[in-house]
Amino acid sequence: MLVHPDAGGLAGDMEGICFALAQAGYFAAAVHYQRVENLEKKNPLFPWKSPQEVTVALAHLREHPRVNPGRIGLLGFSKGAMLSLLIAAQEDIQAVVAYYPLADFEE
Repeated sequence: MLVHPDAGGLAGDMEGICFALAQAGYFAAAVHYQRVENLEKKNPLFPWKSPQEVTVALAHLREHPRVNPGRIGLLGFSKGAMLSLLIAAQEDIQAVVAYYPLADFEE
């Protein structure tokens, strides 16, 4: 399970969630992406600096010896949930848990 924090969160903030997933029998890794600077002035829909970071994190998880690459799931919060949904639309992902993603792009 690849866990994406919200735009203001860090991978370390997801420690409790990763531990809970591990206790349920899942291998979970939280991702800390480099963020676009000055988020208060610029509030981009996707605050990550590089789309390649997403690809690298997913590839790393798939290559981990304790992970079945055919059974990858994503879990995200807010903008991390949006990212999880976008990854699932492009990649072979088995499950997505998206907590409060932005769904009304016009607003």
